[in-house]
Amino acid sequence: MKPKLLFLHYFGGSKREWDGVIARLGGRFECVAVDAPGFGDAASVDGFTVQEMVAWLLLLDTCHLLQRCVVVGHSMMGKVAMVAAAQGMKMAGMVLVAPSPLEPEPMTEEARAKMVEARGSEAGAREFFMKGAKRELSEAMIRQGTEDVLRSDAEAWRRWPQSGSREDWSGAVEPIEVPCLVVVGALDEAIPLAFQREKTMGHLKEARLEMLEGVGHLVPYEAAEELSGLIEGFVGEVG
Repeated sequence: MKPKLLFLHYFGGSKREWDGVIARLGGRFECVAVDAPGFGDAASVDGFTVQEMVAWLLLLDTCHLLQRCVVVGHSMMGKVAMVAAAQGMKMAGMVLVAPSPLEPEPMTEEARAKMVEARGSEAGAREFFMKGAKRELSEAMIRQGTEDVLRSDAEAWRRWPQSGSREDWSGAVEPIEVPCLVVVGALDEAIPLAFQREKTMGHLKEARLEMLEGVGHLVPYEAAEELSGLIEGFVGEVG
């Protein structure tokens, strides 16, 4: 039986962000990528607080019989995955890709306001997407990322920067015992490397951090090959 991988996307994205990674891993692993409530094909699904997304993830775990899979969570859904692990989701391990921290994100009020406004136009959506990358992206990637921003639910889009990203779960979890691999871009400006080292790693009992040179926040788009290799190696370690 192939090991199972559950892929969870970043704020503003969809399961399509994992296409490049799954193309590299799909022959050796059972890969499941899903759209979070309010995004992608699940734009009509409600439930945008961290706890509501955790409940959705726990239900998904039961319905898809994904117990003991490796959960791969990017940015917003990295935070959700950590809380789900703390609340008892049975997983073999977690790969946290540029995860949103359990603490409030290090974001200015001006940046939050700009995030909310970005969905209002195609130009704004394109700028929002491209701002997250430091490596050059193909036009197909940019078009896909822009489309995902625009097809998100308006309320889901507003709620994360205004409330979800501010939620502080740092005191509500013990050090998380699930084995973890944390993958970050050295040039990530959204959630800087120093912040991940100081905040995220302290909540993980058994974790290793891998830094990708020249990479920003959009790791699955910018560095699909490198990320795939790290995921494959980690799955081999956790069995």
